[in-house]
Amino acid sequence: MNIDIRLKLDFFEHPKARKLRRRLGAEGVLCLLRLWLWAAANRPEGTLRGLDADDLELAAQWEVQPGELVAALCEFRLLDAPPASPFSCGESAPGEPEAADC
Repeated sequence: MNIDIRLKLDFFEHPKARKLRRRLGAEGVLCLLRLWLWAAANRPEGTLRGLDADDLELAAQWEVQPGELVAALCEFRLLDAPPASPFSCGESAPGEPEAADC
């Protein structure tokens, strides 16, 4: 079981994190971190099989406009969206040595 995740020191300056902050504010970035922490504890392989957008936003504790967080995470490629496969943490899957590549 994972007990931590790794972030690069320049995470908050990365264009993806900056775009997310500009779109959803600091709460959006905090919810991304919460989602990564939840995934590291509950889906360490990074595949979010069986979860829909609402489930992910509940895990991230996103309490604003439903669907808005997941849409932004997918748009900025912080989350890989289905159609044919389940959601996954994409390029920055928690629990991987290079986690939070953004």
